[in-house]
Amino acid sequence: MEAQSKSLSSQIAYVSYGFAVTLVVVLATFGWWAASRIDDRAMARQTRSVFAELSELAARIPVEQDSSAIWDDSVVNLRLNNEPWIAENLAEWMSEHFNHDRVYLLNAENNVERAVRNGEQIDEGTYTAELVRIAPFIEDLRQRMARARKGKRTPHRLSRAWAVSIMFRWVPTAPALSASARSCRPAISCSSCPVPST
Repeated sequence: MEAQSKSLSSQIAYVSYGFAVTLVVVLATFGWWAASRIDDRAMARQTRSVFAELSELAARIPVEQDSSAIWDDSVVNLRLNNEPWIAENLAEWMSEHFNHDRVYLLNAENNVERAVRNGEQIDEGTYTAELVRIAPFIEDLRQRMARARKGKRTPHRLSRAWAVSIMFRWVPTAPALSASARSCRPAISCSSCPVPST
């Protein structure tokens, strides 16, 4: 009888251990599943938030660029190389007022006329170092300008399309974007873009 009670108590102990292990596994699995659901929802919420912010930035950039780029005085003063006016009304002003990290004013040959970073004029060599990254955008802009001159698109619509396309090409993947949205606000103007109406 004693053997049977040991056997029965052993069986109860094994079953209890089995239930305990099963319960721990089930609880751990449930905890992992719940945490992953929370992470997925948080990631989706952050992605929506980043997309909304980038959409707002993309809509704002053309307006900011239009405030200077389609202005007759900007073309005239760029052609005259009026540096104080350019600093006060274009390059440094655009960088400070709109909080653009970098502003490059280019001539018709894609040479930089003025380079500004964070509101301060910088050496033109910085543009040369970044040219590899921004050359495709400049080429795209030049092609769009050529089509606009042929009457296929108005300059105002041209600047909007270009600013939006450059915005979304520079955007890294959403998880990598947590550092700062500021790095995704390029502002590149071109001294030959607008044509004065006077």
